[in-house]
Amino acid sequence: MEENLLLKDMLLVKIYEEHQKERPDMEKNVSFKELEIDKDIYNVTLESLQNDGFIKGVRFAREGVGSKIGISFINSMTITKDGISYLKNISRR
Repeated sequence: MEENLLLKDMLLVKIYEEHQKERPDMEKNVSFKELEIDKDIYNVTLESLQNDGFIKGVRFAREGVGSKIGISFINSMTITKDGISYLKNISRR
């Protein structure tokens, strides 16, 4: 469980860092390939971050009704105020 939390935190930091750039390119710089994360774990982690309200703008294509995510569309992904607040809180630990 703790490993998943660390992955969520790491991914949220990467999204935040990319979002701060003058010309963010989420698809290039925050992809599962770029971050060397298993695709399925990456997709589930993105969905969790979005469900928690820490990011927004991710669209998911599932492989079938109720099945796992096949593709995450992240070109419009941004971090939310809640996501930034969460990062500030974990940096104080």
